[in-house]
Amino acid sequence: MGKNGKIVQMFDSSEKAIKIRARNLPLGKCYVSPNWELAREGTVIVSRQHVNGNLTIGIFLVDLFCEGVKDTFYRFNIPLSEFEELINDSQYEDALKEIGYELAHNIIFAGIDFADEFGINPHKNFEITRFILEEDNEKIPLLEIECGKDGMPVVMATKSDHKARIIAQLNKSAGPGNFKVFHEEDVFDNIEDEDDFDEYDYDEDDESDEDDISDWDEKDFEDYFEGKKKVSQEQEYEIINLIYYSRFPEEGFDLEETEEYKVFKELRIDMNKIMRNNTVNPEEKMAFEDCADVILSDNKKKSLKIVEGYHKKFLRNPVFADLLFMIYMSNEKFKMAEKIVKENWNNYPKDVASFSNFVTAMIEKETSAIEKRLSGHFQINEIFPTDVDYTVAEIVDFYSAIAIYHAFKNNLKKADIYMALADEVLNWDESYQQYAWIHAKQDISVKKLSILKNVDWKNANE
Repeated sequence: MGKNGKIVQMFDSSEKAIKIRARNLPLGKCYVSPNWELAREGTVIVSRQHVNGNLTIGIFLVDLFCEGVKDTFYRFNIPLSEFEELINDSQYEDALKEIGYELAHNIIFAGIDFADEFGINPHKNFEITRFILEEDNEKIPLLEIECGKDGMPVVMATKSDHKARIIAQLNKSAGPGNFKVFHEEDVFDNIEDEDDFDEYDYDEDDESDEDDISDWDEKDFEDYFEGKKKVSQEQEYEIINLIYYSRFPEEGFDLEETEEYKVFKELRIDMNKIMRNNTVNPEEKMAFEDCADVILSDNKKKSLKIVEGYHKKFLRNPVFADLLFMIYMSNEKFKMAEKIVKENWNNYPKDVASFSNFVTAMIEKETSAIEKRLSGHFQINEIFPTDVDYTVAEIVDFYSAIAIYHAFKNNLKKADIYMALADEVLNWDESYQQYAWIHAKQDISVKKLSILKNVDWKNANE
């Protein structure tokens, strides 16, 4: 399991065996996150015992607010020692408690049933992992599991996942005003235990409520687009997405069903490596650390002088060239920035950052050069094939640049798909949100905003 509860499925030939045999195996131990009732979300683990002492286990990430089983995977016929290692892994330390199967079953299916009321399906892997569970029938005692809040679905958005697709679906199924949208950190900053959660006033006039667009009426939408209603830059993309997909539901998509996602899932990505260390000797490494220190000091004049010096000294290394472009941009030396980004495009054809910076900065002026380089290919392994794992920065930079290209060509659905691929990586590590990613968000929002300005406001929230 990765950061933010993201689960990666490993597919193998055991799928058929699970579907045929799993329910014939005795149930073993079950576990759940101890704070699942407070958080309305938790990891549920169910095990089945083989005669050889091994175990088959299903792991379910359940959201009781509205999404149901939003991720799941399995391990087939693993040794007991591997199962115990999983349970005792540092990422689970003090994070799982043993429960009976009946409670585990009820948590999972309560989430599924509640989500189904609003047209939200369980993760596609549930077609396999559901066979690790008992059938959902009257033989399993029904326990009361609270979902949503007072029967109303609640969307918990985060900085890296604005839940635009879920919000659009709820707008269609529940209707505006019949669900709540909150940022997770805003709600949980206000509560300390389950009693606080139950007493938490979702209509409280705080920052999270003032940005709760599910409660907006016609006047709110009008005020927003006329510049009278202010929102944070962080939430503007989410708001525009919600309105856009509410008005144009045919533009929506299930990311995991797209061809782009299927290629993306086959990529080798090192989620523990933010950036590639292209420094090849101790001198370059010290120079890079020197650059990092001075940039972090926020002394723009000194940063420019030092990075310019190292760029001249290590001309063959794209790291310093890319840093120099960013320094020129932050110092608003746009002519110099354009000059260096063109040089980097030509000098470092194998450098992802040079590519993404050029696309981001020059999409309008150099469209033909960009299209010639792409030649109709939009996957990183087609443009930058490699025998080593891609880094977080390379994935985010590349797909953000591709999103910018598609937004420029007015193919907003493709732009959103590639932006979603970049965000898939950021769901693991939110720390890398750089030049191309920021501009991609802005470019897509501007395009959608220009379309939405022609929308009939009396029907904007229907």
